[in-house]
Amino acid sequence: GFVDLTQGDGPSAGAATAASLASLRSALGAEEAALAAACSATSQKQARANKAAAEARSLSEQARAAAEQARLAAERARKTAALAKEAEAAEAVAKEEAQAAQAQVAKHEAAVREKRAALAAQEEATLQQPPQQQPPQQQPPQQQ
Repeated sequence: GFVDLTQGDGPSAGAATAASLASLRSALGAEEAALAAACSATSQKQARANKAAAEARSLSEQARAAAEQARLAAERARKTAALAKEAEAAEAVAKEEAQAAQAQVAKHEAAVREKRAALAAQEEATLQQPPQQQPPQQQPPQQQ
């Protein structure tokens, strides 16, 4: 059968019931406190996890920005290298053209020296010949 705690052997049974209820309340209070502590710990963990995730997102953004900067720098370096290559090629062409021009000038100077030498030799030969009688040349009538 059932034991009726309210109807007992007088005051000692009532005291036992009260003590039993008090200990139940105490145990329930302890469980509530433990639950509250667990909730608090969980929310702290959640807050830390959220903070860590935000930091990770920030670092990821920074890494992405740094990668973009590196890509742009590499692009500039490639363009600079291409320009340097073009400049080298242009310099080589300019050197060739300068050499060709120098050769042309030297050739021209040699031709001028030959003509001068020929002219000097002709003058020398003319001076060594006895003077010849030249018929007077007729002047063409001057137009007015």
